[in-house]
Amino acid sequence: MRNRSDVLLLQTADAQQYLPMLQATAVVNQAYCARQCLSYSQFIGIKRGFFPWHACFNRIVLIKEMIDVGFRGWVFYLDADAFMVDLSYDVRRLISEIAKPIIMTPGGLTGEHWDVNDGVFLVDLSVEAVQELMLAWHTDFMATSHEALRAAVEWESVPSDQPRLHRILRKSERFQSCLGMVDRYLFDHDKSSFVRQILRANVPTWEARLARVRKETKDILRAAAASDSRLFSEASHDVSLPPESAIAF
Repeated sequence: MRNRSDVLLLQTADAQQYLPMLQATAVVNQAYCARQCLSYSQFIGIKRGFFPWHACFNRIVLIKEMIDVGFRGWVFYLDADAFMVDLSYDVRRLISEIAKPIIMTPGGLTGEHWDVNDGVFLVDLSVEAVQELMLAWHTDFMATSHEALRAAVEWESVPSDQPRLHRILRKSERFQSCLGMVDRYLFDHDKSSFVRQILRANVPTWEARLARVRKETKDILRAAAASDSRLFSEASHDVSLPPESAIAF
């Protein structure tokens, strides 16, 4: 029997803008965890910051907290707009096949190894270099003062999560050597076969984006329920993070 504690699927969103998206994707992602014997954890709110878009930094703080409490399994991070399409796909087999402690997809158009997308990724926190990278990411974010965050009303008025990660990776061949890349048509794309992500660029309006996420997740669950009724009666929350208020510093 597989151990739930070896892979934890993590999601997060602010309590305003992206919460409806998370509510739609969490159901199908929890169903995937039940089928594949994974743990699931989510955080709603803002770990450090003031405005809804600052929830993009939650992944940085949450992973740091997981390191601090001694979690040494795989973190399978999904943005609030990302969800499982193929509930039968074995993520542990993907981990074995890639054989790298960080699994991501290409990000921009540079083609450089450091140019990754952090909307969906896997990291093995048992590996020292991965811990160091995650801690460096956290240190970079903490170097942005509360005053700077308070003034950062608009998206990217201070660097968001992904540019900070790029900056760290560009400077370290050691960290880059930990990266294993997968095709975006496997995950992190709106046509992906395993983990689908519906980005702002994929639909004309927020309302249309949310409607698409709701429709696709419902269709996936409807199809899955016909073959496995256990999906809606099982849930896993084996690894919990320290309790936090909605806004914490």
